[in-house]
Amino acid sequence: MKIKDLFSCSILLTSFVLILVSCDTDQDVLDDGSPVITGFSPQQGKIGEEVTIKGINLGDKIDGTLVEFSSANARVVSVTPTQIVAIVPFSSKTGPIKVENKNGIVSSSQHFTVDTSDDLNFPGIQREGAVSFVLNDKAYVSSGAATTQHLTDLWEYNFATATWTQKADVPGMKTRGFCFVLDGKAYVGGGILDGRTWQYDPTTDTWNEKAAYYRALGNAVSFVINGRAFVGANGDDYNGSAGFLEYIPETDEWVSRASIPGGSRRYATGFSLKGKGYIGLGIDDDNQILTDMYEYDPDTDIWVRKADFGDVGLYGAEAFVINGKAYVGLGNNGKEFSKDVFTYDPQTDKWSFVKKFTGAGRYRATSFVINEAAYIGTGYDDVNTLNDFWKFKP
Repeated sequence: MKIKDLFSCSILLTSFVLILVSCDTDQDVLDDGSPVITGFSPQQGKIGEEVTIKGINLGDKIDGTLVEFSSANARVVSVTPTQIVAIVPFSSKTGPIKVENKNGIVSSSQHFTVDTSDDLNFPGIQREGAVSFVLNDKAYVSSGAATTQHLTDLWEYNFATATWTQKADVPGMKTRGFCFVLDGKAYVGGGILDGRTWQYDPTTDTWNEKAAYYRALGNAVSFVINGRAFVGANGDDYNGSAGFLEYIPETDEWVSRASIPGGSRRYATGFSLKGKGYIGLGIDDDNQILTDMYEYDPDTDIWVRKADFGDVGLYGAEAFVINGKAYVGLGNNGKEFSKDVFTYDPQTDKWSFVKKFTGAGRYRATSFVINEAAYIGTGYDDVNTLNDFWKFKP
């Protein structure tokens, strides 16, 4: 046999061996059940967005399947042997995705990029049940509850400089309290631990005690209609209220107004729009999630039922008004923490879907509106208390 023929045979034999080795290696991966990540989509996204992870032996049930984005635990939506759908978790950073199940641990070779371009980067610790307000074109976020403590801190955001500054703490614990603004000053009150009301003066960075709200319970709805402040529908985790009061700043007192129709409720949602107030949704004392909405006329002290929110209600939702339109969204619908945002048109008495919230679905968040945009942040997403803030512009 010629030398070149021997050389050709050697090449063929080597290639055959390589093919066998390659096949054996793939077979070993499949046989031992070790998880393998072959890719994921999208390659980048914001906190709260879904990511689909592709691979082999990824699992067969949610329980027992752990997914991490740069060491931050993610909520797993669904699991099959070849695909996992997970939510980009709070506090995650750009880095690999890790999957762990009973058969092993694997990390992706590619990095997932976390997009924080719309986040205000709130420096306070994560929390739920916070309050927020706007004074002199500056936003303020205060109080709430972290995982193991109730908070009293106050933070001011300056949009001109894009910076946060810590201000004087609010006296008392104001977790899930209410707030409103009258005559250039903010009022923060109620909460699950403290019924007192405090007035904040931004020019002196000081708090002054005012008349206490009638019940030291949280989750109250508050709004201002034509310079008049109203608060109602407060409650605890088990019982709600239909009570509704007006605060009179000239005499520093709370005056009862017509009760909110529909019975007691907690985790309700409310807003003011075109001279009227609106309260609805939440949970009743039988733990039914509500869909109803009522309009309040401050001149007549009369409530009128309006169009229901929809077939599915919400509790712990967030509401705000931009350019004369009301928006309601997030919260929990009994099955999941929603990211949907809807708008209400008082002229047609109809609700319409607008878009999905950028960040993670959550409830007991807080929001403020400035420069024709809303900023929604903090809250709880069934895994973590949060401290992110996201811009929402219809």
